[in-house]
Amino acid sequence: MLRSSRNAVHLLDNTQVDDLEHALTDQLRSTGIKTAYVDYLEITPRREHIASVIGRLLNLAHTPYPPQDWTAFSEDLAALAQRETGLAIVVDNADPFLSTDKKTMLKLIEAFQTQLTHWLNQKKPCHLFFQMEKNDLVRRIFKAA
Repeated sequence: MLRSSRNAVHLLDNTQVDDLEHALTDQLRSTGIKTAYVDYLEITPRREHIASVIGRLLNLAHTPYPPQDWTAFSEDLAALAQRETGLAIVVDNADPFLSTDKKTMLKLIEAFQTQLTHWLNQKKPCHLFFQMEKNDLVRRIFKAA
């Protein structure tokens, strides 16, 4: 399911989400894959920088990040590859993210891709998922992991 792959950024809509709750949740727990689940619509009203929200969920070293400092975020994700068996970042409600703050979304993807080789070189899974529409199954799987 989640494995080391160069196809590490995923855009998903609700038709692509199967009822894999138990299998995926068990895999995340048994393999120790670190997860961060962010509902974009929950952080928007608080005007939190998405990198800081993800960093806090993952206990990254330099959180919170200044809004324009994507380098520190990327370096912290790369350092995480040294101590974790895998990583899955999920951004739920990503369609409003894309339509209202495309520049930040692209910066997030760029920062994620910049550090990806640290995970791939160790053959560890590292994925960034954008769940375009809100999906309660995705929330249950990744928020609980």
